[in-house]
Amino acid sequence: STVIGLYGVSGSGKSFILSKLQRQHPEWRCVEGSDVIREVIKNERIDFQDFLAMASEDQDRIRAKAVETLNEYEGITIVAGHHAAFPQEDDSSVTTFRSVI
Repeated sequence: STVIGLYGVSGSGKSFILSKLQRQHPEWRCVEGSDVIREVIKNERIDFQDFLAMASEDQDRIRAKAVETLNEYEGITIVAGHHAAFPQEDDSSVTTFRSVI
């Protein structure tokens, strides 16, 4: 599978581009990063506000599950989310996903 992150500040046009890509490439899976997180925490019976209040390590665990979910799709996935400005610890997929969400 191929996962491409589309991220930026609020109002920068991520959702607009995501919907354009979905119309032009219906075979692609185009998702909002927060929707992927919501699906993972729903399965764990966690409220989104509770997720936001979690310790960073616990949020990372949820994000890692979201990455696994994205990687299960056979094909191209475009995931959009808010840009988070913080130092990159490494080049792992979880760190990359943190930038997207």
